[in-house]
Amino acid sequence: GAQTVAYLRNFNFEIVFLGVAGITEEGLFDYSFEDAEIKKTLVAQARTRILLADNSKIGTSSAVRVMGFEHIDILITDRPLSDEMAAVLSANDTEVVVAV
Repeated sequence: GAQTVAYLRNFNFEIVFLGVAGITEEGLFDYSFEDAEIKKTLVAQARTRILLADNSKIGTSSAVRVMGFEHIDILITDRPLSDEMAAVLSANDTEVVVAV
């Protein structure tokens, strides 16, 4: 909650690795407002932001929109993306790494 967000603002991170509940062309989604606020804070405090998401998360949304792709530097996933999703990430300068 708010105490965690306040605590995290005391730090600067070289790299942050994030997971989310879902990813659509509209951005990143998670299960709760509190989780979303913590992830927004981590992203704001990090130099490099890496999103880890297997294929089951792509095309899935959830209750709370966390942010758009403009805040993510790299997406690491396990399968190639659809042309539409790849275009959205490219337009936001988000590198895609497919790890098999």
